[in-house]
Amino acid sequence: MSARLEPGVINARQMAVLAFLIVVGDSILIVPSLCAYAADQDAWISGLLGAALGIPMLGLTLALYNRYPGCNLFEIVLRLCGPWAGAAVSLLYLYYFLLGAGSLIREIGDFMTIQIMPETPLRAVHFLLILVLLFALWSGLESLVRSAELFFPSFMLLFASLILFLLPKIDAARLQPMFASGWSHIVHGSLYMIIYPYSDAIMLAMILPSVRTSGRLTRDFLLATALGGFAIFLVILLAILVLGPYLTATSVYPTYALAKKINIGSFLQRVEAIQAIDWVLSTFYKAALFNYGFVVGTAQLLRLRDYRFLALPTGFILFGFAYLVAPNVPFYNDVLFKYFPFWDLLLTAAVPVLLLLLHAIRGRSSGSPRPANE
Repeated sequence: MSARLEPGVINARQMAVLAFLIVVGDSILIVPSLCAYAADQDAWISGLLGAALGIPMLGLTLALYNRYPGCNLFEIVLRLCGPWAGAAVSLLYLYYFLLGAGSLIREIGDFMTIQIMPETPLRAVHFLLILVLLFALWSGLESLVRSAELFFPSFMLLFASLILFLLPKIDAARLQPMFASGWSHIVHGSLYMIIYPYSDAIMLAMILPSVRTSGRLTRDFLLATALGGFAIFLVILLAILVLGPYLTATSVYPTYALAKKINIGSFLQRVEAIQAIDWVLSTFYKAALFNYGFVVGTAQLLRLRDYRFLALPTGFILFGFAYLVAPNVPFYNDVLFKYFPFWDLLLTAAVPVLLLLLHAIRGRSSGSPRPANE
């Protein structure tokens, strides 16, 4: 069914670009403040620890796909859980994808109206963004991935320039005293690094069936996501070194505050709007893939032959959902800090583990040999 819904084919390199952008996504904007709020000046240790421990989260997605090659997430759920229980679990994932897409649209809208265009109504930004998302959905996965591949060098150039231009501003004294917050706070901070960048990679289970068979898939997938995690770690470290733990924790967008600090010889300055292109791009592609997962999953459950007919009604849903997901930025950040981690862990860790256990139990009870690619 997945091949009929999505005829596009991508290669392992393009998949790696998507994996990198998903891990970076909006996390480059929100994770530094979350880690600093939890661990103060030890936030960089939380980032490093989380970047290492987040890799097993990706292993769950790969393990599921390797046991059911050619099947996307919804097909795997339906095969393991049956039509009724599978439909119930699939509805949870549909809401997860819808909530993810709506939240990311809201994040871009809030960022643009607070930092870049304060005179512009929030709904106007949402409307324009959703139009682009629907065009990307209608164009198909292959076109979306090719555009991401096209923008990727620009993303890396802007990110590298952010790091290099801020090197004169760093102050190593801001890291002292090390381990002052205690290991409990460091581990607490690492949870945000594990959950937000890495857990969302489960959406790649919707795209893996479209990847051209390659022995490099697992290697490229893990390498790209590890590099994405390292990029976020660098931003956390740079934020502590340049802004200090207090400003990093209390800034709504500490990465944007970092870009404002760029000043080379009183000539190269006020480049934060150019740097913002990076964060809008990575968040947009993450939102586009969440939207893709929601629409393809809905078409899968409704047994439609083409998911693109759902693009327009999905646009209306997202327009309302993005506005209603939170009344204001402080409320959204509070939910992000206190409640979202449990929701993410449920669907990106607990349910995949249960699915793998169910697969193992069924394999033993049937006595059938395991697939060779396990």
